[in-house]
Amino acid sequence: MPYVDANKKLANPLKTGRLLYVLEPLLPEQISLTRGNFKTGTLESLLRHAKVKAKDPHVTAPLQSYQLYHRVLKKRLPELEDKKIIFTTGVSPDLSQERPANFGVDFFYEGCLLSTKILKAVNELDSEYQKEFSCSSRMEDLVFFPVAPIALPLAVKRKDKEIILAHPFPDVYSRVNATLPANKRVSPTLEKRLNQASQPRKGNSEFWISLFEPDQAKRYLRPVLAKLPLDEQKKMEKRIEQSTYLNKQLMALAYKTIFDLFSLERINIYAKKTSYVFDIFKFLPEQYKISDFGGVMRSTNLSYSGEADDSAIRVLKGHVWSWLTKENA
Repeated sequence: MPYVDANKKLANPLKTGRLLYVLEPLLPEQISLTRGNFKTGTLESLLRHAKVKAKDPHVTAPLQSYQLYHRVLKKRLPELEDKKIIFTTGVSPDLSQERPANFGVDFFYEGCLLSTKILKAVNELDSEYQKEFSCSSRMEDLVFFPVAPIALPLAVKRKDKEIILAHPFPDVYSRVNATLPANKRVSPTLEKRLNQASQPRKGNSEFWISLFEPDQAKRYLRPVLAKLPLDEQKKMEKRIEQSTYLNKQLMALAYKTIFDLFSLERINIYAKKTSYVFDIFKFLPEQYKISDFGGVMRSTNLSYSGEADDSAIRVLKGHVWSWLTKENA
């Protein structure tokens, strides 16, 4: 079963118009770009082309609910200003079957290994805290925020005497659906529990890191490249490098907006050093200070599980425990 409908998946790095359309509510009116090693005007030309595509309903119609969601979410995000926010990778291995780890399905998806490990970790920490301090922890002040084209944060909440991960603003989708025609309304899954009876379902959203990583993008487009003459292959490979560079800048601008809505300058990131997340955040202004938990993936960089590796989860648990117990020190 596919994670999402094919026309809602964000994977092709050359289709920047789709990414631009989805992120538009989070982007500044004037987009200033860093040209890197590319010729002056190259990225601006790609951006102009993307803006044309972003206005084409044939291109963007399947993504309409995502853009509307971002418009509504943007108004609510300042409510999280006083929370402890941990940004993390948006990719994870799939628990349900053998899938590559570079599939970015939303973390409410029941087969997402990383969110399952995170949920187990916060439940264990909450139990340990109550046992040691004989009172409830402030775990509900914790929010995990996967860095992905569709911003779907996961707040830690208590429900029916257990700790769950849930969208902090589940009502935003009622606002989204009120705007959509009946045949396009969405019914997302916005909670994740341990040991819940799961029914097979599609994800809420999916992206591939081929949007941001040139090598992954070239592998994704290998069937297309293979049909081209050598000189055309080289031109397309250059275009791929330019497009992934542009895509990362658009993501950085969108997440800068999110940081500013939280009044954040120190950004806590739970991700391995080689993650696309750090490649994106390299484009942030210097005022934003990155905290990476001292290097989450010190010994697990080659692990298939990535950030879901047990040794990495122990680092995460140590960080959260220090935050939880600070008030009792």
